Amino acid sequence: LLLLTLPLCLAITRTLSNPTFLTTHLVQYTPTFVHDAFHYMFPITELTASYDIITNFVSNKTLLHDMICHLGFVTCHIQMGLGHIGIAFLTSEQRRKNMLIRMDVDNENDDNEEEKNAGGSSSSGKVTKKKKGEKSDISRKFRRSAPAFIFFTVLPYMFQIIFFGNLNKFAFI
Repeated sequence: LLLLTLPLCLAITRTLSNPTFLTTHLVQYTPTFVHDAFHYMFPITELTASYDIITNFVSNKTLLHDMICHLGFVTCHIQMGLGHIGIAFLTSEQRRKNMLIRMDVDNENDDNEEEKNAGGSSSSGKVTKKKKGEKSDISRKFRRSAPAFIFFTVLPYMFQIIFFGNLNKFAFI
């Protein structure tokens, strides 16, 4: 299945980007409101005009069409991959922000428990005595997880964005 994915995607991309397929099959069977919605949402008219202008300057139209198909194929796959990487990064970043929020909520709960157990024992049965003015460092776990977050989440995301962006940019150089 994995070996068939690349040729099938390329064949579907070439078929869908073929101007004769678009004008004869796809446009004929598409309802008018869907056609109008696509023209409203995407710059289809401008892309068609650009393609017509470029074909006036290029002598080998099949080569141009093949290059545009290849560029569309590469760009589509890279942008989808970057989308998945971006979502994974945002998810891990949100998890880290939630850790910071939970830390503040846990601190409020600890303060309430200290008021209840002001001179007595805690729920585990141990006597809790704190010196006056001594504060527990509740942010230590959060601060200690920062380097791991940077090295295992932020830097790989940054390198992948740079690599795939350059791959997309230099696809035809």
